[in-house]
Amino acid sequence: MHKTNKTIKQVIVSLLFIFGVANANAQCGITFSVAPNDVLGINSVILSLDGTEDHIGFSVGIDWGDETVWSIGFEEDWVHTYSGPGTYEICVNFVGPDCVQPDFCESYTISETPEHSELCPLTASYTLSGTELQVEATGSGAGTPSLSFHPDILSFIDDPLDFSDFQFISDHTGEFTYDYAPLPSPDATYIFCTSYYDLDEPEACEGNDYCASVTFGAPTASIDDNSDFKSMIQAYPVPASTYINVHFSEVTEAKDVSWKIIGLDGKEVLKGTLESQLSTILLPTTMANGNYQLILSKDTKERTINFIKQ
Repeated sequence: MHKTNKTIKQVIVSLLFIFGVANANAQCGITFSVAPNDVLGINSVILSLDGTEDHIGFSVGIDWGDETVWSIGFEEDWVHTYSGPGTYEICVNFVGPDCVQPDFCESYTISETPEHSELCPLTASYTLSGTELQVEATGSGAGTPSLSFHPDILSFIDDPLDFSDFQFISDHTGEFTYDYAPLPSPDATYIFCTSYYDLDEPEACEGNDYCASVTFGAPTASIDDNSDFKSMIQAYPVPASTYINVHFSEVTEAKDVSWKIIGLDGKEVLKGTLESQLSTILLPTTMANGNYQLILSKDTKERTINFIKQ
């Protein structure tokens, strides 16, 4: 067993003395069930305890069987996201005021990752003529699709209540046009973004953002596509609360990916490295609600995903 998990299990056992358990071997009549988490989707499960109503002041420790840190607390329902398909031995340790149920376990199998066509993929092409930018975007997988475009996402981050420059199309395919006239000053660079998501509640598939930059120099302008990961990259749930999942369609691209979260003020909130096709980033409890950027980078590749924390 993982060393950290051993330490946590020792903490669980020590709770027996805190609660003053009369018979540490007594069974508490607790059962649990595991089911797919339809809200989060890929490789996410919900574990629900049954029989807790007879135990006021209980404590739970869950070993998810994937060598991650145990979940510890006092809840009846628990959410966990696995890094990929497989069969996992899930063990629950239950401590009540007068009984304990240590290590009662069940196996649970995570099926293969769904086809990427179910995850709202987005393709986009860009052309520039003088100061006029044309963006052609096509998505699939959404029941009630919506495309959006913003010509200067950094200006929106500066003023997240200003939606005047956004363009929206309620369809799978659309073309956006924007004129940066009057002619911007030399070396002016704008990051423009197009997004595709589903309006269904709950969401049938998660949103996807692609961003690139346009630089105006003297006398010409050029487009630099900085979204050069081959993967369809999903970040969910949207909005995020306590964590955000990041999923790569290409397994080979998902390892050693550096990430950082930037706030509206341009300051770095958090950073780290992704190692799996599906990774979970835990958001700090002190992180304020609002708009953020998740920036992924590896070698020369970079992808920026905008998300909301609430």
